[in-house]
Amino acid sequence: MPTDSDKLRHAVAALHDALAGAGTVDPETRRLLGETLAEIHQTLDRRAQEPTAAGARAKDSSSVVGRLSTAAEEFEGTHPTLAGLVGSVIDALSRMGI
Repeated sequence: MPTDSDKLRHAVAALHDALAGAGTVDPETRRLLGETLAEIHQTLDRRAQEPTAAGARAKDSSSVVGRLSTAAEEFEGTHPTLAGLVGSVIDALSRMGI
């Protein structure tokens, strides 16, 4: 059975793939979302290596979730699939307590 971490990695990969295939995304939004996805990967890697460093992750996660929420709002009208995938990533982060 996949762990929450595995589910998050899958959601991030699906969002990354969809973002790569979306041709009409504003370049700045694309860049910021790409950086946010990379940060999520780094957070997951840190979490796997240092499971007791919850305080630092909590601070990092609020920034990540905020940026993802902003991206989801921006995509709602023009890229509903991307908005849904961003929402899935946010939900997966929440389930993990990130």
